[in-house]
Amino acid sequence: MKIARFIILLTIILCHLSIQKVYATATTSVQLRQMADKKYYGEDFPEALAIYIKAMEAATAEGNDSNYIACTGYIGNIYNTFGDNKSCMVYYLKGYRAAKRIGSLHLQTSFLGNIIICYTQMGNVKEAKHYYALLTTLPININKPVDQYYRIYAKAHIYAAEGKYDKAINEHRNALQFAIKKHMEPKYRLFQLSEIGNIYVRANMPNEAIAMGDTCLSLARSIDNRELIVNAYGMLADAYSQLQLHDSALHYREMYFNLKDSVYNTNKFYNARYKLSEYENRKHESIVSQLNNQISLQTYVLITVVCFTLLLLGSSYIIYKKNRHLVQTQRLLIRKNEDLEERERQNHILLQQYLQQVELNEQSSVAEIMDEKLKDSSDNDLSHDNIPTEENVVNHDNLEKQLLNKINDVMEDMSVISNPDFCLQMLADMVQSNTNYVSRVINNSYNKNFKTLLNERRIREACHKLSDTENYVGYTMQVIYEEVGYKNASSFIRAFKKVYNMTSKACFQIEIIITPDFYCVLFNLRALKIFQKSSAI
Repeated sequence: MKIARFIILLTIILCHLSIQKVYATATTSVQLRQMADKKYYGEDFPEALAIYIKAMEAATAEGNDSNYIACTGYIGNIYNTFGDNKSCMVYYLKGYRAAKRIGSLHLQTSFLGNIIICYTQMGNVKEAKHYYALLTTLPININKPVDQYYRIYAKAHIYAAEGKYDKAINEHRNALQFAIKKHMEPKYRLFQLSEIGNIYVRANMPNEAIAMGDTCLSLARSIDNRELIVNAYGMLADAYSQLQLHDSALHYREMYFNLKDSVYNTNKFYNARYKLSEYENRKHESIVSQLNNQISLQTYVLITVVCFTLLLLGSSYIIYKKNRHLVQTQRLLIRKNEDLEERERQNHILLQQYLQQVELNEQSSVAEIMDEKLKDSSDNDLSHDNIPTEENVVNHDNLEKQLLNKINDVMEDMSVISNPDFCLQMLADMVQSNTNYVSRVINNSYNKNFKTLLNERRIREACHKLSDTENYVGYTMQVIYEEVGYKNASSFIRAFKKVYNMTSKACFQIEIIITPDFYCVLFNLRALKIFQKSSAI
């Protein structure tokens, strides 16, 4: 009994110490973020970055998702401030995925807005539209005015990136009026005025830009926002330069650089960035170490099991053999993708030939149809009103061609067909027709049904993303197949096999390549499970 009591007491003490340790860590994480926030809003961005790095590391250690997400957002903002869009995008995407994982609609909205703006700054309008489509799928929270504000703000940036300056200015004004109506902080109103002024500069409207620059400069000074003051100086310098008023342009350019040097301490920024790189390297080394340990454990288990079962021996041999041909399998993926694109091109050519043939045969077809109908009409004592006219037949052919063009436009728009719930009925509604007619036009024109056509377009886009190692490095397979419209891996693999006419055995090779930890597939039990799953499909 005494021994039992001693064990219970010792357990209570250890639990208490563990709780105290976690609490201390959590407090440290919170305090670090609060310190970083003060530096950030005080516009000491390099120092803020250095502290955010420590806060993110502490939040990761304790599993504090909210602090981790906040740190990724602020780090992304700082990189954006210094014009490093690629690094900025990395942390915005990390924050968005973490927000999506915990189910926070508000955080998803904020990160999607920042991602869209960042992509427009990089000149990638296609990806900006893709993420805007994701943004519009999120429900609007009327209790979070900033969420609605970001929707308008993001749309304005897309218009500006497309060169549609009138629409962009109109959306920025809508965002401005919304911020005023909802009594949002002055900085949100000033953001829109600043963006409008920058558009005036891009549109070569220097007089309007100068007027807006003076307004922004006055308002930015009133709220003591040095970052926006710097932007106003730059706007005025560019506008006066367009008017060839070199003295005024030089004056504001000097003020721009003088204040920028004090706000954006480049040396401190790069020191903080170096610390962030060190943290990311340590994190990577930790992951690699964990994976290596996992591989060692899995190897030991697998070797042990192999000694007692021929089934696992055969499976492990298949895995080992497939891993020796990773490069060949990757080439197979590329070749299959090229074949799919070639099929698409051939289908397009056939479609054009079909339309041309329809036009060439219109007159003869109309005459034949009218003759036949006239004969039937005579035999059945029908009235003259029931005889089809040439105009009616031509109109029918024109309507069918118009419908086909509408269908093709919709099926080429990935922002639409990447919706997991996209179906034949939705397509029919979008082209203002019915499902039977749409299905018949697709079968006649593409020589395939709607489902096959949809899967081909989605799989083609997925292969493009998989092949684009520059823009999609670090993306998991789950993120990619969800972005093209598949809800789970099973449906994606089925579609992939059908489009490329691949067996489960060949598809297993592809699955090994696209797995997030593909460099750890030797004797990997996870890969074995994937093979078993794909074989059962």
